[in-house]
Amino acid sequence: MDNFEVLAIEENWYFKVNNLKKNFLKNNQIKDIEYKNKTDDDTIYYRFDNIGYIKILGELVVKKDFFAEFFGYKQTSYSEIIEAIDILDREKLEKIVFLFDSPGGVVSGILEVMQKINHVTTPTESIVLNQCCSGAYFLASQTQEIIANNELSSVGSVGVIASFIDDTKMMENIGLQEIIITSTDAPEKYIDISKEKGQQTIKERLDKVHDILVRYLTNGRNVSVDYVNENFGKGGVLFAREALEVGMIDEMGFYISAKHSNNARINTKNKIKESKIMNLEELRSQHQDLYVEVVNLGRQEERERIMNFLEILKLNPQALSQICDYIASGKEEKEVRAELRKAIYSASPEPILQAKTNSHQQQEQNTEKIDVDVKGIAEKVKSIVF
Repeated sequence: MDNFEVLAIEENWYFKVNNLKKNFLKNNQIKDIEYKNKTDDDTIYYRFDNIGYIKILGELVVKKDFFAEFFGYKQTSYSEIIEAIDILDREKLEKIVFLFDSPGGVVSGILEVMQKINHVTTPTESIVLNQCCSGAYFLASQTQEIIANNELSSVGSVGVIASFIDDTKMMENIGLQEIIITSTDAPEKYIDISKEKGQQTIKERLDKVHDILVRYLTNGRNVSVDYVNENFGKGGVLFAREALEVGMIDEMGFYISAKHSNNARINTKNKIKESKIMNLEELRSQHQDLYVEVVNLGRQEERERIMNFLEILKLNPQALSQICDYIASGKEEKEVRAELRKAIYSASPEPILQAKTNSHQQQEQNTEKIDVDVKGIAEKVKSIVF
């Protein structure tokens, strides 16, 4: 068992497509149909405003499969990408933008495309519309910049995978047995994946493929192999903000696509660059007016928060201890309202938790019940905040 396909693809997508294909073949007894792409609308590249665009959508394949597209699963072949790059790179465009919405695909052919993108003379950029995973991310890593369309755009699944079906029991049930004999000097030509040794051999091969692809990835992203293996998701998928934090992408922005009535394509991308987060000292020194405004706003909000508690304290002095704790915790009155009612009820057989709409006369009557210590604490809190 030496002939197997290594995939750089998000796992769930791959199994979904293949199960649909197998069911269709079984039910319709069709062996193979040649997929042909002849329509102009199916071309993966176009130009607008001196910018070239290449759409990399769906599974990355060497040759398109009719059944996948028949069931609605988009595919892009490596030969299409190379052809599009060759055409657009000759046209002296401002830049070439790769539009990704792909879970990845087969490993065979991916290195050629990675090298092709890396050696493009025109400036390059990748935009992650929805997902850019596994093989797709390996391709995007060779462009000069990667931009996520929004916070739900996902990247990652860095690594490779291989899957097998163990049909031993099925063969036994129908009375068949497969016997494999290799030549004397080629004992490794057949890998028995049902045995632990065979599975380990496959894993070692996958590790080698992984190491090669990650080495190319690190050249594109200017990071180390160890950094990729530790921080780029370990085979998992990261959403845009997480990916931005670890350096898998460079920006988050928006990509909008539309068509004029004359079929001219319009593509506008407004970049939203992540600003550097300032500390208080930097904000104070570089934007003094803004700093003062922010501080005053904070004081006002804190004043209102504490006043809400003090209004309750005036009417319910028996809850002094609990209210002081809530003030110190930084919580809003509405966050602890239910707890506060419970505390007041347990402290007094006839709790008084009045709303701010109480009449002025009622407030004065209840205020007279507050002892000197409560008033002192309330005044002290006011003096600190205000």
